[in-house]
Amino acid sequence: MKNRNIHNQTIWVPINKLIVNKNYQRNIDNRLVNNITKNYDSSMIGTITVTTDEELWEELSYEIIDGQNRVKAIKNVLGSNATIQVNCIYNLNEEEKAKYFYELNKNRKSLSSMDLFKAKLVSGDKDSLNLHEICKQYECNILTIDTNSKNNINTCRSIALLQNLYKRNLLEDVLLVIQSAYNHNNNENLAKGKFESRFLQNIATIINVYSKEINFERLVNVLSKNSVNNFNMEYNRQYSPDEIKNFSGCVLIVNAYNKNLRKGRLDVRKLMLGSLNNED
Repeated sequence: MKNRNIHNQTIWVPINKLIVNKNYQRNIDNRLVNNITKNYDSSMIGTITVTTDEELWEELSYEIIDGQNRVKAIKNVLGSNATIQVNCIYNLNEEEKAKYFYELNKNRKSLSSMDLFKAKLVSGDKDSLNLHEICKQYECNILTIDTNSKNNINTCRSIALLQNLYKRNLLEDVLLVIQSAYNHNNNENLAKGKFESRFLQNIATIINVYSKEINFERLVNVLSKNSVNNFNMEYNRQYSPDEIKNFSGCVLIVNAYNKNLRKGRLDVRKLMLGSLNNED
């Protein structure tokens, strides 16, 4: 084609005329497509960018440069006979198509767990609101969400962990134990780091493994007499179960719990098996 006139225009096109060029396009993300389909909102679809040759547009299909997952979701919702609005760039060669695809996608940053949580919180998502209320109830600030979190006062930095504990119905129990042990302790050194992810996970593991036999009053009492940092050691997968007992944060807590206890001791072996094989 001589003297190609590269320009763009917003037009309406039949969705069944849209195709994907696998030479430069990535594969369909079925999980994303399913999510868009399930929560379909036409106002949130954004701009679909396509290209075609202006002189032959009636005979040729429109090649999707950006938006193939959204197009598939739209087709799922509206059907293959729908007509959609797109931004069409005319008269690109193969190299230029790939360049446009690259330029449109290179600076896109995936939303972090915290970004998503903030958006869901403001949008009124029930689970997000409940999670936040539980954290406030037990004086656990969420990083960047709560005012005091800017100074790292009583702050949890991992929203993903909090969401995981909430999903497993462990969040309230874990925060209650920690609040009871540390939040009103006069010795700030004991409470330092109490909402660190690994410590939260250690407490969650212990509650999960020993839910039917642990004495929570004793657990709180043991924790309140020890620095959080004393229990913040983690599992290392290169060690055997026999060696784990020497440094695991969970095991250190159980050892402290069992100290000078004749009846109702917790079986450390049960903890190790539960921690290694049940990381949900």
